[in-house]
This record gives sequence, structure tokens and C-alpha cells, in this order.
Amino acid sequence: MNKSGYIIKYFEDTLSEVELKEFNTLLLSDNDFKEEFEFQKELQETLVLNDREQLKEEIQNWDTTIKKSRFKAWFIAASLLILLGTSWQLFFNSPSDSPEELYASYFEPYRNIVQPIVRGEHKEDLQSKAFEAYEAKNYETAILYFNDILKEEPNAAISFYKANTLLQLNKTNEAIKLLEANVKNPDTLQDRNLWYLALAYLKNNNTDATKKTLKQLLSKSKFKTKEATTLIKDLD
Repeated sequence: MNKSGYIIKYFEDTLSEVELKEFNTLLLSDNDFKEEFEFQKELQETLVLNDREQLKEEIQNWDTTIKKSRFKAWFIAASLLILLGTSWQLFFNSPSDSPEELYASYFEPYRNIVQPIVRGEHKEDLQSKAFEAYEAKNYETAILYFNDILKEEPNAAISFYKANTLLQLNKTNEAIKLLEANVKNPDTLQDRNLWYLALAYLKNNNTDATKKTLKQLLSKSKFKTKEATTLIKDLD
């Protein structure tokens, strides 16, 4: 199977167990494959906007027989931002927002892309159990499984998700230590580790370290570019 075939089957949820292992190997070892996968994943997510296109067109047609004023143009643009799900809190955070409030507005645990969980299917291997708990937000259980996996052998992806889990458990200092170690390893998840490290610093009210880490992320990757740029402005 060619590499694109793995990506197609991933989104169709038809990867066999053997193919899933090969998919995960490619995701961690092949930068081009990972970049293509991330592009396709984000493309899939944008499809949810399609149902709103008709409403968008109706808004744009409101003024077909009336001369547009500058005020109305701005009003429609603002309405579209709301209808398309743009977060006012994300883009218009008040400069007075505390680091804790900013952290809450930007943080969300990274979605599971390592071990897709199929409804109604229950597997007994450690990785499946770990990500079942992670997706179910049973973070205390997930951390135990992640620890067991990492005892067997180092795993960059598992280490990354363990750090996410630690942040969810408010074990921020432990998460920082793990993420700081992760970013020293230039694997394919380095940009993700940098983003969550910046947020962990933010949660600890270390705004200088947050901005420094965000700038490092911007210099290395296009991941979270808009969010990182906006957050730096929020902290200035």
C-alpha cells in the first residue's frame, strides 16, 4: 500500500491492526508523511463548515438591492466570524486576562492520533487501554497505562500524551519537566511539545518562558502559528 492509502484508510477507520502499526511508525518517523497527514486532518475538520455555507451566502445576499455602507460591511464580516465559529475569547482576549485565564482559553488536550478508538471495540493491549482512558477523560487511569508503556521502552508519542495528561491532572511541574525533555529530542512531535510547554509555563505564571517558547515554536514550525502569535500579543 502506498503512503496516501494509509491516510485514506485512517479517516475511513478501516486500517487493520498490522496497517495501524505501520501507520503509527510512519507518523513518527516520516516527516513528509506526517505533514501530509496533518494537512488532510485539518482539511477534514474544515468540512464541518460546509453546512454553514448556505447561511453565509444568505448573509452576503442581504444587500443585493441596497447600496452597501461601510458600517454594514463591517457588521456582516463580524457576523460571519461568529457564524463560522470564531472564538471571540481567542482572538480578542483582554490584555487584563490573567495567565490562568489565558491558559484556560487556549488549552485543550491534544486529540488522539496514535491509537484510533473504534466504538464497540475493546482491546486489551496497554496502548489501546491508555488511549481509551485518555479519550474518556479518565486521566488518572490513562497516566498509569502511559507509565507502564514507557517502562517497557521509550516512546516519543506516549511521552507527549503523558505530558498532556499531567496537565489535565494539574501536575504542571511534572508536565514541564517531561515536555522540556521532549523538546530536546528533534522528533516529529517537537512542535506539539513546544506548544504545550509554552502553555504549561503560562499555567505556572511564567510569562517570560511562555513567550520565549512560543517564539521558538514560530521559528521552527507552522503549528499553531495564529494562536502563538496572538498569545504573545496578549502577554505583551
